[in-house]
Amino acid sequence: MAVTQTKRRTRNPLVISITSGKGGVGKTTLSVNMGVQLVERGRRVLLIDGDLGLANVDIMFGIRPMFTFQHLLSGERSIEEIIVKGPGGIRILPASSGITEVADLNPDVQMHILNQLETLESNFDVILIDTAAGIGSNVLHFAAAAQYVTVVVTPEPTSLADSYAVIKVLRERYNVQRFQLVVTNAENERSALRVYQTLTDVADNFIDVVIDYLGAIPRDMNITSAIKAQRPVIEMFPSSPASVAVRKLAETMLSKRGRGLPGESEPLFWSRIIE
Repeated sequence: MAVTQTKRRTRNPLVISITSGKGGVGKTTLSVNMGVQLVERGRRVLLIDGDLGLANVDIMFGIRPMFTFQHLLSGERSIEEIIVKGPGGIRILPASSGITEVADLNPDVQMHILNQLETLESNFDVILIDTAAGIGSNVLHFAAAAQYVTVVVTPEPTSLADSYAVIKVLRERYNVQRFQLVVTNAENERSALRVYQTLTDVADNFIDVVIDYLGAIPRDMNITSAIKAQRPVIEMFPSSPASVAVRKLAETMLSKRGRGLPGESEPLFWSRIIE
């Protein structure tokens, strides 16, 4: 009797949300370049544009998707038709402007999304979610459903205050207890560590969370040039300080895999979003 073999993953993909309290801190730049670097390291990566109101991941790559998340919601297109290919083979799930909150979708639409998107998880090693900035419902849903919540912050006081707000809300509403911090636009490593220490000192006094220092992206004019050219800085300027820093961040992130941290045996990512 013939036996049909089904290839199964031994564990779920690594799911990382990249979020921030304040806009303009380099969150999408980090998401795009981290994704490209992980692909270069041999990982199968899906980058989800989680800013459902103001899509911009496709702009960073200089691509114009024919279809977006909106076409999935409406049932006009399947998930395979929506996903587009970026540099090096990274896959991108593009968003579009004006999508309703995930929590407000009716159960039938939620189940449709769940059935479509869960089929993808076995095809990827890493799923990156570039959320919108702030504490909107979609931001919190995407962030809380991920295994790792990475908060991007700059040395500016307003960025620090808004990052603390995001961490506090995720802890109080979604019981997220562990966060990773990436400091962007840092003058140097010492400056970045001061930002980390300031945020952890405040958090230790008022909320029960653990904040891990993931690393820093230094101030680098090559980032601006790459954004204008609509190309990842790690591809356009591979030897630049920012590109070197992204490689270190990717290495640190991947080293966390397999340490028994929360998430590796949890329900699939999209199930957690609907929940």
